[in-house]
Amino acid sequence: MICVVYSSVASDFVDEEDVQKILTRAEIHNAKTGITGALVYDGRRFCQLLEGNDDAVTSMFDDIMKDARHGDIKVMAQMEVADRRFPGWAMLRVEEPEFQTMLEGLAIRPD
Repeated sequence: MICVVYSSVASDFVDEEDVQKILTRAEIHNAKTGITGALVYDGRRFCQLLEGNDDAVTSMFDDIMKDARHGDIKVMAQMEVADRRFPGWAMLRVEEPEFQTMLEGLAIRPD
């Protein structure tokens, strides 16, 4: 199983409704493909953690890279993991301080 953590900058047209659409789509897709994770959106930047089967996460991340709702995508970490950080959460939206604590637990330093 792998874990990918990335950050990106939201496009100028992205609003809260777009973020809700991202979460809804991710919950449906991820539940089907066995991906779990968390998303932070602070009004300008995204930070997301994806975890699951190597092929499923890689395929999902390829799709994320093509999404026009964000750019300046930076992979902060990509690693093999034995355990999920977000079991049972196809996609959880968390607030930045909680996500920061989780990143520190993984020894990942955001930009």
